[in-house]
Amino acid sequence: MFDLRARYAFDSSEGQIPEGSVSVYGPANSHANCVPASFTAALNLAGFGDIDPQRITNEVYGPNFRGGFGTFTSAIAWIKANVPNSPSFSDGPFDFAVAEAAGQAGQLIVIAGWIDAPSVTFVAERMAAGFSHASLLVAHLADEKYVIWNTWTGQLQTYDRAVLAASLYEMSIAGGTYGPGKGTAGGFLMSLTDQQQSDLLAYAKQSTDHLNTFFGLFEEGPDGPDWNKPDGTPGPWKARLQAKFAELLTKPARVTVDETVVLAAIDDLKKHPPVASDPVTLGKIDALSKHLGLGSA
Repeated sequence: MFDLRARYAFDSSEGQIPEGSVSVYGPANSHANCVPASFTAALNLAGFGDIDPQRITNEVYGPNFRGGFGTFTSAIAWIKANVPNSPSFSDGPFDFAVAEAAGQAGQLIVIAGWIDAPSVTFVAERMAAGFSHASLLVAHLADEKYVIWNTWTGQLQTYDRAVLAASLYEMSIAGGTYGPGKGTAGGFLMSLTDQQQSDLLAYAKQSTDHLNTFFGLFEEGPDGPDWNKPDGTPGPWKARLQAKFAELLTKPARVTVDETVVLAAIDDLKKHPPVASDPVTLGKIDALSKHLGLGSA
């Protein structure tokens, strides 16, 4: 089971109706652009900013288009061409096992299925009168209950597995590293299971405790007040390094971390004389960086 609601803030303002009322791209096609609305909501949740779904509709079909968006293919192609460093998006038939693996890995899941148009709820194809709809799958709970963030209004709905088995027919998984570059702390944790994340953070906590011990050993050196102030409190870059590691450990799924600053601080730390001459300390710092995914492709 999985529940992405604790990881992402599923915001009702990203729904088709709320978004459609504020579009700057001409008359909003809010009644039939659930595919771009679902993908732009996923991108926003993943840290890529708030893209108006009407922009995708206009640029794929034209500004006066009024109709359904079709399959996921066009939206994925647009994202690949227009969103720098965007996560990869798969496209294929809906599969509960694939969705389960993605959910447990913390990945965002776009789905499409048949709906009852008046209520905009997912139903079996035979009950849908030809209407379909895209949204985000956000949780698999006990008793085979599944939660969907419905793109129509941006509200959460709960369904039995049997209903979705008869309704859903297409899915897309947001893969890769989320956020520009690897700037989102959650980004390098997204592909890990909950147990792997727990193990990783325990290791990082232990390693950071070692680093804090190292901090206590360092005296005033070539870095002068940048390392320790005259009153013994941390200097600017020492405090910065401590703060960045604290962010990684205390808010791994939410805090945005400037990786270049962390890497620069680590590089400075490795050059500091007490560290540079201690291979054990250097090894622990390298191990921490490796396990956090810093500087890796």
